[in-house]
Amino acid sequence: MKLNELAVDSSLQLEFEAGAERLYLDVQIAQVSKSGLILYPVIIDGKALSFKNNENVINLVYLQREGKPLLWKKVAVSNAVINGRNFVLVRSVLDGVEYNRRNNYRLPLDIKGNIAGYGDVLIRDISNNGLAFVISKDSPRCTIGQTVKINFSARNINYTISVTVARTVEEETRVLYGCKMTSTPVIDQFISEEQRIRIKGF
Repeated sequence: MKLNELAVDSSLQLEFEAGAERLYLDVQIAQVSKSGLILYPVIIDGKALSFKNNENVINLVYLQREGKPLLWKKVAVSNAVINGRNFVLVRSVLDGVEYNRRNNYRLPLDIKGNIAGYGDVLIRDISNNGLAFVISKDSPRCTIGQTVKINFSARNINYTISVTVARTVEEETRVLYGCKMTSTPVIDQFISEEQRIRIKGF
């Protein structure tokens, strides 16, 4: 599929590569042109994100309603003013290819948290429906199927999340717990805003 074959209501994300980390921004098509896509501007802290002199690798992801996402690698992204309005232009001569990405993006965190009765933990990452944390082998063990509440702070906001342990992985001095949780607007917003802040710092 070519970029200009996408429909205006397509569900799209810009994928920013930062080393091994991937950050995502939801974007919306304003118009489809012969050379690619015209997107509405990406607003962060009330300002349109500038792609001028951006040296980061940016990909475009199309989240199909059925089937795997399609990926356009290393798209050309630039700001443009059309009829006095700001837009973002995305171009690629390549076809989109199927992308074997996790259904739910995991945001790396590596921040401290706490579980009552278990002590301090290190939260590795979080997604809309899951969370992973590590805890010392000397601490009491969680069991698969157990539900615990994790407290943590990020950017001066306190969060409490109930998670259910789904798997455990023994490490040298610690144990990693992979957990499931129910998506909430608060966590969805936290993940979205954290990605925007990190992208702004590129």
